[in-house]
Amino acid sequence: MFKKRLFRISVFCLLLLFIFYKQGVTADVYGIVKDSVTGLPLAGVSLVILETGDSTVTNASGEYFLPNIPDGFYTFMVGQNEYEPKIMLNVSVGSCCLNRGNVDGVIGSAGPVDVSDLTYLVAFLFQGGYAPPCIEEGNVDGVIGGAGLVDVADLTYLVAFLFQGGTPPPACI
Repeated sequence: MFKKRLFRISVFCLLLLFIFYKQGVTADVYGIVKDSVTGLPLAGVSLVILETGDSTVTNASGEYFLPNIPDGFYTFMVGQNEYEPKIMLNVSVGSCCLNRGNVDGVIGSAGPVDVSDLTYLVAFLFQGGYAPPCIEEGNVDGVIGGAGLVDVADLTYLVAFLFQGGTPPPACI
């Protein structure tokens, strides 16, 4: 019965809790894997970067750590015995931030930040949509809050900027 269950880790929780420390052209990647329904950390979840073969398993607190991963975009496979594996495409490792607020990674006719970014962020936060290609650009307000890099405060910031003449998103560091 458990084997048939979909792997319900929250990509939101997984990606939001990625923390990158730059070390030349590599970064250390770590975070917490949580069940998307219960919000509880998941122990024994394997994470594999398909392009490099680097892998790890979450500890009892759901925490994982992958050291010295070269900067770039990767495919992560995340799985556990009770769940079907989850494939996450184009996960950014290292700094990719060019235009904070450009959540969808597209520069449209209105500039790097437009309504399509707002739509993308809503889908990601509330409808299980894909994570932003560069999670740092999804961190519209530049603050790491209690929910991680990207949260409802970023959505609020983007709405204020796009429709109420609010302050533009801060520059990437």
